[in-house]
Amino acid sequence: GLCGGITFLLILSFKRPENKEKDNFYVPKDVRKFFVLRGIFGFLGNLSASTSTKLTSLANFTVVFYTNPIFVCLVGLILAKDRLTPYDYVGIFTTFSGVLVFMSN
Repeated sequence: GLCGGITFLLILSFKRPENKEKDNFYVPKDVRKFFVLRGIFGFLGNLSASTSTKLTSLANFTVVFYTNPIFVCLVGLILAKDRLTPYDYVGIFTTFSGVLVFMSN
């Protein structure tokens, strides 16, 4: 979480690679802000998930938790113009079907 984000920022700050193509930690400057935003929103999402277990029923939390990858994929498709493969569509369908089966009992 927070410690990982601080460590990542320290690595980016102090690591001066000789060859940027061979550096696994190199992130171009124009996308660094998106990495930071991803870390912040990921942390807030995990914090919200743990908080929701206290504020809602276990059944509702389970549905939200297991359908989260579906919504992430759809948001990526719409906002980030991600390309979905047939495997992605099969994964979305099977995940949603599994949640329906789980919640029907």
